[in-house]
Amino acid sequence: MEKHSVVILGHATSLSMESEFWSVLRFIAAQRGESVAGLIRQIDYSRRGNLSSAVRIFILKELQKIIQDNQSQGDAIHGENGERGAL
Repeated sequence: MEKHSVVILGHATSLSMESEFWSVLRFIAAQRGESVAGLIRQIDYSRRGNLSSAVRIFILKELQKIIQDNQSQGDAIHGENGERGAL
């Protein structure tokens, strides 16, 4: 479990999550060209409930989008039935 501090609306708060979540959060922030703190502030703005839980849910949804995008790209290449389509 890793604990990090971030300032949200002028108030310091700490966030504890497993290191695997921090790694994925850093990856997502880098892909978006944002800082991790900036991304956490965005998540905080729209959350309901615990911040750590909100960040984990955000990460899960982002990974689901990546999987769906990859599946869509695969469908376009192989056809929806798994056969190679004409390119």
